[in-house]
Amino acid sequence: MKDTFGYLRKYPRYSIMIGLEILLLTCLIVLTMYAFVFQNDARKQLDVVVANREESLRLAEQLRDSSDDLTKMIRSYAATGDTRFLKYFYAILDIRDGKVKRPEKYEGFFWDYKVAEENIFEPAVGPGKSMRKQLLEQGFTDEEFAFLTKAKRLSDELVELEEKAIKAMSGSSTADNDQGREYALQLLYGKEYHDSKKKIMLAIDDFIGVLNKRTAAEVEVHQDSLDSINQTLRVLFAWSFFLVLALLLTIIKFQKKAVGDLNISLKEKTKEIHERERVETELRRNKDWLQITLNSIGDAVIATDINDIVTIMNPVAEELTGYKVAESVGKPLDDTFHIVSQDEREVPAKKILEIDLGGSSRRKDYFLVSKNQNKYLISSSAAPITGDNEELLGAILVFRDITEERRLMDQSMQTSKMEAIGQLAGGVAHDFNNMLSGIFSSVELLRRKLPEDPKVRKYLDLIFDASKRSADLTHKLLSFARKQPAVSTAINAHDSILAAVEILKKTIDRRIDINIISNSEPMMIIGDPSMIQSLFINLGINASHAMPDGGTINIECKTVDLDPVYCEVSPFEVSPGVFLDVEFCDSGTGIPKDVLPHIFEPFFTTKEQGKGTGLGLASVYGTVQQHEGAINVYSEEGVGTCFHLFFPIADDGAEVFVSEQQEDCQGSGLVLLVDDEPIVRVTAEALLMDMGFEVLIAEDGAEGVIKFKEHAEDIDLVLIDMVMPRMNGVDSFKAMRKINPNIRGVLASGFANEEEFALVKEVGFSEYIRKPYLRRNLCEILNKVFSGKQV
Repeated sequence: MKDTFGYLRKYPRYSIMIGLEILLLTCLIVLTMYAFVFQNDARKQLDVVVANREESLRLAEQLRDSSDDLTKMIRSYAATGDTRFLKYFYAILDIRDGKVKRPEKYEGFFWDYKVAEENIFEPAVGPGKSMRKQLLEQGFTDEEFAFLTKAKRLSDELVELEEKAIKAMSGSSTADNDQGREYALQLLYGKEYHDSKKKIMLAIDDFIGVLNKRTAAEVEVHQDSLDSINQTLRVLFAWSFFLVLALLLTIIKFQKKAVGDLNISLKEKTKEIHERERVETELRRNKDWLQITLNSIGDAVIATDINDIVTIMNPVAEELTGYKVAESVGKPLDDTFHIVSQDEREVPAKKILEIDLGGSSRRKDYFLVSKNQNKYLISSSAAPITGDNEELLGAILVFRDITEERRLMDQSMQTSKMEAIGQLAGGVAHDFNNMLSGIFSSVELLRRKLPEDPKVRKYLDLIFDASKRSADLTHKLLSFARKQPAVSTAINAHDSILAAVEILKKTIDRRIDINIISNSEPMMIIGDPSMIQSLFINLGINASHAMPDGGTINIECKTVDLDPVYCEVSPFEVSPGVFLDVEFCDSGTGIPKDVLPHIFEPFFTTKEQGKGTGLGLASVYGTVQQHEGAINVYSEEGVGTCFHLFFPIADDGAEVFVSEQQEDCQGSGLVLLVDDEPIVRVTAEALLMDMGFEVLIAEDGAEGVIKFKEHAEDIDLVLIDMVMPRMNGVDSFKAMRKINPNIRGVLASGFANEEEFALVKEVGFSEYIRKPYLRRNLCEILNKVFSGKQV
């Protein structure tokens, strides 16, 4: 319809013609509707007049029939003497006068039927409506009423005559009944009766004639009115028909004109449609390419409109959010993209889409909570989608899961930090060992030289014990730095665990239960038994500090197979294979999240001053690394902490560790002592001389080579420090072996890892000794060297 009026506006001539014709037709239709209303009213009025006429004539006929019925009944009574006719006579009078109710269908041959019936008719009880009253209700004129009154008067006179006949029949007027009946018959069939009857009938006929004339005139008037309205309707219909034809002709002319113009326009539109189809095809192709591109992108992509309603979503986004495209497209971004910040606060998706209209993007990292409540650390960036006029149409959100990447980055940073701390710790321990070496050697020399004075011995023991504790701290530092030499032999880890547990049961709170569950066969690993034992003691002591009111320590051993993927991503230098997995769990207070990354750092402690050195877990970390293993920790505050320690399982042919008896020594010969620390040179020289050796001193590696050249034939052993200025111990000893390939050498160091010690053996050293020097350790090493043994 809207298009039709649009076309009409283009053709004003046809528009005016059609408008006028429609207006005239509308007026005719309205007039026709009014005519129909008048026609309906006229027809109803005619129906009322006709009904009144019929009812009036019917009542007039009943009046005539009533008079005839009275005559029949009284004559039948006179002829037969049957009182039933007399009863019916009075019933007719009562019905006519309204003394009883009028029976249904009281007209025509009603009383003929009742007379023929065997049962006597009993009128209905109760007042009725007289015939006179019914006739008056029809609205008679004065003339009609006068005729009706006359008929009523004559009828009443005839009834008096009939009642006279009735009295004669009953013997009231004569002594002989037969004479009474004969008299009654004369009355009922005599000239007087017939004259009275004739007068009544003439009065009724006059009444009916006047009534018929009046009602016929009324019907004719209303019929003429209806005919006039019908004629008006026929005229209106004719005009309407002609107007419809005129309107159709105008429309046909307009259509021909419009179709001609439309055909011209259609050709132009067809071109436009073809062009639009081409553009839509191109758009679909571009959309398909866009979808293929989005599906092939490794990052998750979600596009929204300006109201943050999702319009596009690729499979990676489906996987990360847990929502399918059908669940997300057409819904707010917040329904799909559930974000919490790194401090666990919910972040509205709209904040992620804070877009710079200039086109720059803002990158942020958040936690994405998927539909199944998985949490991913994501890196996201958002950029605006703009139209040709730079109006903002929506936004494109690109994000990816960096959970594993961040974990590896954190592990790498932690490893780098621990290595840096290890280097620092190793350097400090080296210098500290040199100091302790002088103290230990001096104390042992004083013990041998001074007289047996208990007071002096007491102070020497205090100095020795304090130095020993300092040395233990140094060894822990060196263990953390992986520069503590270890015995590489096959040991039963279960024995080391049991030994550590026995020590812990005697030292920590007795309210702490320690349970061992061993599901691993075999449990042989390559390592240093004392270091492994010390590792578990440190873990146990650390756990006891987290259980001040008692608790439980569970130690479970089992074998696991570490695959190449795990080893590749692990921050530890582990190789694929079978490992012993020792799970060390406590039911303590747990470690706070902000503390957990620092627990393996040297000197880091959360205990009060004087209650911890901060080296326990640092030495555990170093020991695990030194044994080519790995360590993981999981802790939950209020629940407890679990350490997982992984050690490579030893080969079947590995040499099993057997402890040896310490030996005292007393020897002879010339020893070249090379060390850059004066205190070490003095104390070591005194110890060697106390054992019976002669000592030649050099202050560094370069001087050592010079002294060796001068006394090569006399020197029996070279005791040389590893780390020195100008020339280190290894390079210095290489130069000496060029002079005398058979010279025996012992390398001294405060720290040395397995790789460095293997290099030392390749150079030609017979043994190495750990600083600080203790007489028994030095004695043991010299005995091995001069006896030809090597460890």
